[in-house]
Order: sequence, then structure tokens, then C-alpha cells
Amino acid sequence: MGGVLAACRWTLNEYGAKTKYALMEALKSVEADIEGYMSERIAIDKSEDARYGEKMAGQGLPMKVKQALEK
Repeated sequence: MGGVLAACRWTLNEYGAKTKYALMEALKSVEADIEGYMSERIAIDKSEDARYGEKMAGQGLPMKVKQALEK
């Protein structure tokens, strides 16, 4: 994750976070966004596990596609 943080720091600096304080504030915002995305993804994953079963990893074809191929 160190490489990701380094890339974020470089990107934030390129977009106007020129001081250490501004960079830290921008990084907090990025980290909060990432936390939100991860929380959302976990909730979606749990919902899908409840709907399709925990063993389904999503590599299979959807039922509608399987049925269309069988016709």
C-alpha cells in the first residue's frame, strides 16, 4: 500500500496540495473516500452472498445467459 500512498501524495501535490498540511488534509479526504467505497463494496458483497450463496464467486454465467445459450 506504500506505493499507492506515494502515488496519491504525488497526485495530490500535482493538483494543488502544495503544503504538508494541505497534503495531509487532502489525504484524509482520499482515505475517507476509500473507506466509503470499501464499506459499500462489502455491503454489496454480503448482499450478493445472501442472494446467490457464499460459494458463488461470480465467474459463472448469469442464468439468463445460460438459458439463452441452451436455446
